[in-house]
Amino acid sequence: MDRFVVESAVGSDGVLNLRLPLELASANRGVRVTVEDIDAGTLDRDQRQQLFLSLAGSWQGDFEVMPDDPPEERTDLS
Repeated sequence: MDRFVVESAVGSDGVLNLRLPLELASANRGVRVTVEDIDAGTLDRDQRQQLFLSLAGSWQGDFEVMPDDPPEERTDLS
């Protein structure tokens, strides 16, 4: 049996229904089903690059410089 990927969505009731078209030769054989969330963390290299490039020039507003904290007072070690 070949490995293949099927993407589906969890219904509003929280149930995932899958219908997998398997060959008749696969009847009465064990299978393994792995469930993974599909999110932004799983983007491939090209998708990450496109996302990065789409953000270029999207900053709005002025840059702000945070004020420096006053210097820490220390005792002399000598």
